Amino acid sequence: MSTEDNKYYYSGRNSKGEPKFRRDTNESYEEVEGYLNSKGYEFEWRTPYMMRIFHKHMSYTYYYTTGKWSAVKTHFNSFKTIKTYSSNGIEDFITRFIERGEKNEPQQQ
Repeated sequence: MSTEDNKYYYSGRNSKGEPKFRRDTNESYEEVEGYLNSKGYEFEWRTPYMMRIFHKHMSYTYYYTTGKWSAVKTHFNSFKTIKTYSSNGIEDFITRFIERGEKNEPQQQ
């Protein structure tokens, strides 16, 4: 994926009248699915553009067209999204947010 192809562009205004910007990842459904399968992650497609990725005791909502993601809290079989973040694509999301978090976890003895 070229960084020239995924620049931010204006996409309207939010409810407060502030400008919103968006950046597309230019990744295909097949690329995302192939990457997750190669790394051994469990996931399920929830809509054509949104998936739930499971890792250890967490699950994440991931939109592959924009790289937006959020950690999902489960509470009595309901899901609650806390805050949405951005990544540069599936590989960036996995390496920067999930795998880096594992390296920073204290080791159990």
